[in-house]
Amino acid sequence: MDIELEGHIRYDVTITTGDQKGDGTKSPIKFAILGKLGKGQTKMISEKGFKTSSVETNQIFSTEVGIISGFTIWVQNADAWYVERIVIENYCKNLYKII
Repeated sequence: MDIELEGHIRYDVTITTGDQKGDGTKSPIKFAILGKLGKGQTKMISEKGFKTSSVETNQIFSTEVGIISGFTIWVQNADAWYVERIVIENYCKNLYKII
C-alpha cells in the first residue's frame, strides 16, 4: 500500500491499554492528530473499543500536521478506560511522538 493516499499522510497510532480489570472499553473510539500545521481529520480507530492489556496499531491517513504535538481521543459512550501509552508515527518522515 502506498504511504500517501490522495494527498494524505500515513500515521501509525499504537494504543496500549492498562492491565487492570476495567482498563479496556467496549465503546467506539475516535482519534485526531495535532501538530504544528494544525489538526488532522477525526478518524474512527475502533468500532468495538479496546480490551484490557491490549496493544493495537491503527493506520490513519490524514492531512499533514507537521511536527506532532499531541492528539484528541474520544470515547463515544462515557465508558471509563485506561490508556497506558500512545505512540504516533509519521510513516513518511519517520517522526514519532510517545505520550
